[in-house]
Amino acid sequence: MDMAVLMISVQEFFESPAPVDLPQHCDEPAPLVGFEAERYQGVWYDQQHTKDVWYLNNEDVCGEVEYTGLTADSHFDVHNTSQPNGFGTRAGIRGEAWCPDTTGQCFVNFGGGYTSKSNYKIVDTDYETYTLVYSCYNAFKPKLWILTRDNVMSEELYGKTRAIIAEKLPKYNAEWDDVMNHTQYQGPLCTYDTDSSAFLQ
Repeated sequence: MDMAVLMISVQEFFESPAPVDLPQHCDEPAPLVGFEAERYQGVWYDQQHTKDVWYLNNEDVCGEVEYTGLTADSHFDVHNTSQPNGFGTRAGIRGEAWCPDTTGQCFVNFGGGYTSKSNYKIVDTDYETYTLVYSCYNAFKPKLWILTRDNVMSEELYGKTRAIIAEKLPKYNAEWDDVMNHTQYQGPLCTYDTDSSAFLQ
């Protein structure tokens, strides 16, 4: 193949928008009704997520996600951080999210631009204790995050989130042991950026 043609083909692969229909390996959780982006703001703690997420090491601990700066058109800042397994210096990435309506079918951009299909779907949340975030919009593997307002998650709440996942993401749940990373350590050994309680008063 001519090198120029090959380069164009590679460029088209990365720049082409995602197809309208979701790939067959994706679950399609029902849109939320009346999602409130303002109540969603603040600090969340990463309890468990899919293995091999590009901005995290599987051994990382003390994951923290901050959503701040909500604008009138429902854009807001994203700051994902974690610490290495030895509780060293916290590091992470910044981006921007956008929830264009009240379905919880949102978009997150870490520098590559917004995708044509939602890459941040809020499967379920009560705003005050947990949120479940799912991403599956192209040929790559689905991703899931279990986030909570309290840094230490109770067994009861974990069981509740697992039951919701089994109901709303059956394809993902069937592969659970193969695709999910271990639960992260959260607790007094962590050095957090912000206290989530400040956003819930």
